[in-house]
Amino acid sequence: MRKLLIVLLLFSATLSACSLTSIFSPGPAEEVVTVSEDDQEMNAAIERAQETLPLFVDAMQSPAHATDHFTIKAKFPYGTGEAAEHMWVSDLTVTEEGFKGILGNEPEYVKDLQMGDAVDVKQENVTDWMILHDGQMLGGFSVHLLRSRMSETEQIQFDEQVGFTIPEEPLLP
Repeated sequence: MRKLLIVLLLFSATLSACSLTSIFSPGPAEEVVTVSEDDQEMNAAIERAQETLPLFVDAMQSPAHATDHFTIKAKFPYGTGEAAEHMWVSDLTVTEEGFKGILGNEPEYVKDLQMGDAVDVKQENVTDWMILHDGQMLGGFSVHLLRSRMSETEQIQFDEQVGFTIPEEPLLP
């Protein structure tokens, strides 16, 4: 069975005061979550992110005053099969084919990239997007799903550590 790797960051409480760029970088509590390619809920989250990507692009091109950060999660293939590692990309600019940005995670399996590398991401390779607006997360479909799979205690700890509000359901810009 082929697997998708999703990078979900769990941070120490001290990171909550840092800039968002550092939050989406590996830290001492980073966790790589492996998700089956057949995971229907994750595939639905990715589909929803793709469907709403034009809203993300519009918001990015005309940011609201209280918007702090725009980031995408993209799949990066590795190996000979269809395996892919999904990692966050920040410091974005929109291009004709998608986005340019800076890789915000240290790859676990993709060997030709490192955290901090400049990367090009085609729109079809975007698997999630997130906007921080006025201290609240918009989008973040995979984050919502993975958070819903945590225990109540883990959810509370995660919410405290990220330093922004995660609504019950993904919000759109």
